[in-house]
Amino acid sequence: MLVNLTKTGRLPEQVRKELVYVEFLSTAPWNRQELACTPKFRGVGRALVLAAVELSLQEEFRGRIALHSLPQADEFYRVKCGMSPLGKDTKYENLTYFEMTPEQAQAFRQV
Repeated sequence: MLVNLTKTGRLPEQVRKELVYVEFLSTAPWNRQELACTPKFRGVGRALVLAAVELSLQEEFRGRIALHSLPQADEFYRVKCGMSPLGKDTKYENLTYFEMTPEQAQAFRQV
């Protein structure tokens, strides 16, 4: 995972508030359930998102994070992570942009 600490939010309640922007997040193919019959490790993607949330808390950003998602990961970020999709970003390869609010971060940490 690669993060950027210089970005700010786009959601109306988060505009201009600092957040952890996840530039890149990936798990090894042998850990992805859709690619491996028996993944070596489970929950790696969730653990990485949790690490971004924890960094956001450490930086006093209240758990706010954001990222652009590849199409095959949209459901993971929306359903499993509880992030808010803000639609396709034409300035970023038409990928869906997601943000996590402090409230969503708190709920995510409790699962």
